[in-house]
Amino acid sequence: MTRATLIVAGLALLTGGCAATKVPLDPAVDKMSDMAFLARLPNRPLVAVDEAARAVLIVADGECDAQTADARQEAVIARGIVRPAWKLAPDDALDRGTLAYMIARVCVIDGGINCRTFGEAGIGDRRYALREMVYQKLMTDGPVYGLVTGGEMTAVLTKADAYMEKRGLYEVDKPVELGDQPPAQR
Repeated sequence: MTRATLIVAGLALLTGGCAATKVPLDPAVDKMSDMAFLARLPNRPLVAVDEAARAVLIVADGECDAQTADARQEAVIARGIVRPAWKLAPDDALDRGTLAYMIARVCVIDGGINCRTFGEAGIGDRRYALREMVYQKLMTDGPVYGLVTGGEMTAVLTKADAYMEKRGLYEVDKPVELGDQPPAQR
């Protein structure tokens, strides 16, 4: 975490207790292609919940069809990627526990006994998800409530993509058939 991120997180705790840190949303991002959006992500000092929703939907589906923050919020709730009880606002700063939960859902990682027992009941769901993501080496250890930077988000998305690829979680429309002979050399 950068020094600026730590200062922002510290100020949020001092001034608002449990009040959520807000991240300004840029309306121009909705008009960006998914590739342009992902290229912009590593430079973000903090990631907003809406940005995380879009990024996770891209990893899950290869693209994000939802064109607005409200549509993305509905999509991640409908698919069980986030819980409606968390009452996340699109401009809330993303915490590590929420990111871990989102990635676990997209990567179809159930976790251990505590994650399945308590997490499914909503007790410590994000904490146990983070512990499982650390165990799976998709995230590094740290506080559940720590805020996520664009660089950390990009690293996690890259690892999640590799995890899904390795386990065959991506749907293939039509398998590529390779001929018996390699193509002729020119």
